[in-house]
Amino acid sequence: MPIVGQRFGTNFAQDLEAAFKVNPSIHDGAILFQRSQQDDDYYLSAWSMRIVSRHTPLFSEPNLGSAHNSTLSLSMAMAVDACCILSKTKVVFFADGRATTLEAN
Repeated sequence: MPIVGQRFGTNFAQDLEAAFKVNPSIHDGAILFQRSQQDDDYYLSAWSMRIVSRHTPLFSEPNLGSAHNSTLSLSMAMAVDACCILSKTKVVFFADGRATTLEAN
């Protein structure tokens, strides 16, 4: 696995590229960032994790695949601030069981 401990910020794209060079299969799971206290910075804590959540979204959405559905569900957990799915064409942000999509220009 690639190294962890990097602060989340403007260098994330470079950190992600470096991680892909170490292990290209990290794209197949969640990348986790966490913080100790509410006002602290986020630090990378794990690469390529599987998402398991038993929360049921309150809002009806079409079935957009397991990654989308799992991330939406996880965003409802008390200890989770937010989640996102990154792709070449869009970014989907998840918070409190709601998804917001930003299309790439």
